[in-house]
Amino acid sequence: LCGNWIEIAYGTKSGSVRVIVQHPETVGHGPQLFQTFTVHQSSVTK
Repeated sequence: LCGNWIEIAYGTKSGSVRVIVQHPETVGHGPQLFQTFTVHQSSVTK
């Protein structure tokens, strides 16, 4: 992505993290959901 993109990442209580990228050309249309992925809440035991 070029430097004009604004990347916003935030976590939710359910453990999922959403990455939102917003381009200056689409400011009037709101941010676009770029990627959503789930993180592990439990620790990894060896």
